[in-house]
Amino acid sequence: MAVHKAYLIQFLSATALIHLFTSHVAEIRTKNARSHKFVPNTLDSSKFIGYYLYRH
Repeated sequence: MAVHKAYLIQFLSATALIHLFTSHVAEIRTKNARSHKFVPNTLDSSKFIGYYLYRH
């Protein structure tokens, strides 16, 4: 079970990083770098991971 949990943590971290990266690229593409859209997305991702780790 510990192995599965470690794999899931890695998967969630990778997903959060990919999400952050794609959001950042989207901001650059739309030439709207001053938009703070990617900041709440990052916070939501880390909150979700923190909540998951806390619950398990």
